[in-house]
Amino acid sequence: MRFTCRRTWPRASACGTKCWRREGFWIVACGLGARNTLRLEAKMALYGHEISEKINVWEAGLERYCRMEKGEFIGRAALEKARAAGLRRTLVGWR
Repeated sequence: MRFTCRRTWPRASACGTKCWRREGFWIVACGLGARNTLRLEAKMALYGHEISEKINVWEAGLERYCRMEKGEFIGRAALEKARAAGLRRTLVGWR
């Protein structure tokens, strides 16, 4: 028997609403929205969202991943210029 999402999800969902609800939790469909929430809570940047060509590591609060003291690398001059100019914006999380 081949399991596909069309066969598996209805069974898992039914089990979740019938069986697991008694134990205080249930199965809930989640997708990219849930993944993004967890990713943001863990401050895991996604290119094109929290970091991009227009959002640098200083603005995204990801300086711990950028080792300026390691020597020359592509983009170093642009990052030095951005750091010297100061922050125009910064990524913050909610509590």
